[in-house]
Amino acid sequence: MINNFTRRNFLNVAARARLPVLFVNGRGDRLFRAQEREFVDAVRSGGGYSRLFHVNGPHDMSISDPAAFTRLVERGHALLSEARPEAFAPRDERT
Repeated sequence: MINNFTRRNFLNVAARARLPVLFVNGRGDRLFRAQEREFVDAVRSGGGYSRLFHVNGPHDMSISDPAAFTRLVERGHALLSEARPEAFAPRDERT
């Protein structure tokens, strides 16, 4: 599985995103913070919408504090759906 990750260019994947993307990184998570701006820019360069949030939490926040992580996901969904409501419309209602 790790070998598969090393062969994939995740910046290219991000550039193809058509739904709004929320990046949430822990302030102390150096691994993912190293390229966070590149990922935000990749989504935007492909015509997508993205937001970046920094939180007081570790890399594995979904496991270490699931309640806080759930609140972040819910808040992120609210922000993204307000910013790009058409992205969350049923397929038959999209323009």
